[in-house]
Amino acid sequence: MDNTPKFLYRTVDSQKVIHNHLRGDLWFRAPSYFRRKNGLRADQLEGIGTYKSGGQTYRDVTDERPIQPTFFLSTSEIPMEKFGRYIFKIHTQKLKEQVKERFVVPESTIRWKRIEYGKSVECDTPLGVGEDWNRKHYSKPLEFADEKEWRLVIRLPTTLRILNHTLKLNVGDLHGCLDLLPPQNL
Repeated sequence: MDNTPKFLYRTVDSQKVIHNHLRGDLWFRAPSYFRRKNGLRADQLEGIGTYKSGGQTYRDVTDERPIQPTFFLSTSEIPMEKFGRYIFKIHTQKLKEQVKERFVVPESTIRWKRIEYGKSVECDTPLGVGEDWNRKHYSKPLEFADEKEWRLVIRLPTTLRILNHTLKLNVGDLHGCLDLLPPQNL
């Protein structure tokens, strides 16, 4: 069952980015992009699957060499004014369908995924394969819990190795998928 909210919010920080979004120019970022950021969006554990448990270190061999490249567009359950002055209300299913329609790379998956909070370097027990993948791509340290983040995630096929930190897509006019909120609605 899909538990994605009907609406989510995306905060941007310039009018240029507003115009890009409405035109359908979206930038999906790799986890490593956020590991290299400074300031509010910096997360040193973003995309890292390596962890310690019971005195052993478990290394995720794809930390810097992705076997299945993953890119995402961050959104939130609530408007996040700390990230900018401009907030879009996103019609989640419409946006997902439009991205799916325009991004036609065979064997790719596009889906909404909610972030879980509580990631740390130490784990109580060794993680299974699914747990490790979710930890790597869909979890963040507890200090980010106020963001209530959801991601529109694009996973590329294993045969398509993209090492860029940004996947720039034009998915067409998004006026029916994104509503720019006026300041009085914030």
